[in-house]
Amino acid sequence: MCFDISVFELFYPLTMGGTVLLADNALVIGELPWADDITLINTVPSVMSSVIDLPRFPPSVRTVTLVGEPLRRDLVQRIYARPGISRVVNLYGPTEDTVFSTQGETCREDPNEPTIGRPIANTRCHVLDAALQPVPVLHVGELYLAGQGVARGYHARPELTAERFLAAPFVDDPGARMYKTGDLARYLPDGRLECLGRMDTQVKVSGYRIELGEIEAALTQLDEVRQAVVIVREIHGDRRLIGYYVPQAPSDDPATTQERIRTRLAQILPGYMVPAVFVAVGSFPMTPNGKIDRNELPAPIEHGRRPDSLPGHLEALSPTERKVAFAWAEVLALDPVAIGKHDGFYELGGHSLLLTALAPRLEALFARKIAVADLFRFSTLESLAGWLDADEAAGPDGSVTSAAKHRGERSRQAFLARRRTHRREPVT
Repeated sequence: MCFDISVFELFYPLTMGGTVLLADNALVIGELPWADDITLINTVPSVMSSVIDLPRFPPSVRTVTLVGEPLRRDLVQRIYARPGISRVVNLYGPTEDTVFSTQGETCREDPNEPTIGRPIANTRCHVLDAALQPVPVLHVGELYLAGQGVARGYHARPELTAERFLAAPFVDDPGARMYKTGDLARYLPDGRLECLGRMDTQVKVSGYRIELGEIEAALTQLDEVRQAVVIVREIHGDRRLIGYYVPQAPSDDPATTQERIRTRLAQILPGYMVPAVFVAVGSFPMTPNGKIDRNELPAPIEHGRRPDSLPGHLEALSPTERKVAFAWAEVLALDPVAIGKHDGFYELGGHSLLLTALAPRLEALFARKIAVADLFRFSTLESLAGWLDADEAAGPDGSVTSAAKHRGERSRQAFLARRRTHRREPVT
């Protein structure tokens, strides 16, 4: 009842002679006595993603309108797969422009991600640069909304009103205002608008400016991913990208699935935009208004800790796994007993820059050339050790040299000495 769209959902049907019925939860609509009378569902995509999978989906539904969150092609296709549904409409608009500003009709055969469409009647959309000048088609700018839907401002907050509600250009009315949405967008050649996420979701990680929405969009293009959210967390003092996802299907081997996701994502995005850690969840935590609550997402290392990551488990590791664990511990500034057989380098706080520090340590331990690309491919302790063992078995003598063994023991002893003096090697 506190959501802005409740005004539309309650009063629009009443003004048109319709009936408003209340349900405690959207997930029970298929079981209600009047379910067969529902012809339109209007909600946010994250809620619809659960509603569409209900065993008892209202068979009378013909139209689905979605608003409030980015809409992905996978969900559109799942909705169209339900018999009887003829329209799926992607709506966009903030409270400050009376909830709805644009609408985008989707097509069941369209292989592209949905757009937010075109402005509705009596609404104007401007994509402007920092100087409030229009940007060319296909160029990204900030989206501003003008027209009859724009509010007067914020109650009793004149400074915020002045910041967000600006004089509307390109019209003769001197009192006209436009609303600064804070959303990035661009016009496509056919006149449709593509929303590219919030300007305030732009983050800086390892010196790179990154749009989190761009990573989320790339993740949802993968066959393994149904929904995705990317946030930034601090791990061992470094800012890292964490990718949370709801899998399309349960997996018996999440680590293998995540390695596949990481590899495929690296083919779409630059390396610095690939999340350091992936966390699979059954569903995302929601706010009372039905939006994803990013603040309640589980901490990645706590989420990913496994039973074998306990003091004393080192004895259960193979000799190669123990060597790799000590090398990881040096680079990640961890105690080796905190590294489990199935743990991943990225899950424990590693990133691509630290791989360049890890490679020479492993080369010294195993007396062979090790490429950073190989470390990227084998990101768990078990898989990396398995690859090293297989590579060693394929060598001419099947064993490392005594000099390499000496270097490995020297590296381990140096690490233990640093632990005893509570010193840490600087991390690049």
